Amino acid sequence: MFAWKNTLGWLAFLLFLISLIFFAENIYKNQRCKKAEIVIETKLEGHFITKDDINNLLTENGNKPIIGTKFNFLNFAKLERNILKNRLVKSCQISRTLGGNLLIKVTQKNPIARIVSLAGSSEKFEGFYLDDEGGLFPLSPNFTKRVVLVSGKYLVGKRNLKLNKDKNIIDFIAKINADSFWNANITHIIIDEDQNINFLPLVGDFLFEYGIPMEDDFESKMRKIKVFYSQISAEDKERYQMISVKYQNQIVCQLKDITI
Repeated sequence: MFAWKNTLGWLAFLLFLISLIFFAENIYKNQRCKKAEIVIETKLEGHFITKDDINNLLTENGNKPIIGTKFNFLNFAKLERNILKNRLVKSCQISRTLGGNLLIKVTQKNPIARIVSLAGSSEKFEGFYLDDEGGLFPLSPNFTKRVVLVSGKYLVGKRNLKLNKDKNIIDFIAKINADSFWNANITHIIIDEDQNINFLPLVGDFLFEYGIPMEDDFESKMRKIKVFYSQISAEDKERYQMISVKYQNQIVCQLKDITI
């Protein structure tokens, strides 16, 4: 008798549990979105893209509202693709919370340089950043990031710098950005058609000739340049036309032609 009552009790509990699960699942399926929580993750001190921009992409400029819509009718993969159409966005992940909100996590792209095109004798900003993966993306009206300028014949016709042969260029720029001294003192990098790198300093009307960037020569070459650049006066800097470390174990200083 006791065993029978015990079994009946367990069956009743099981039926209650199944009913509870069914009830909860029914509520979950019919739950409507209460709020869109937008989180923009960035390494920068500002945002290229705003929450309003993300919301417009989510709702297709208000034509397909999210708030009040059943989650069953929301295609998360499609919403993510809509947001990724903005070229300032690196990645997007959308999920729902237990509280009935839509959580949108967006990571914006990280620029390491700004592309400059030489048009005749004048310089024209092309309106593109170079990101840390070698991709190009447009400037933003919301925020401008101060980064080194990059130009040169090597960039002509390029849609990105993602080929294997471009990796040393991306690494070179990344190392410049990671060094507080060079990040503050190099304003413009010029890459010729053979990948030779030259760059212009913040102080001094002369050119540094670096050569083709190689994986293991950055520290040795930049150490030579740093010794030279740190030890001469601002007045002496104006006397030079070019400082070259293109060839290994050499530093060549070329003075300007002086006309009397």
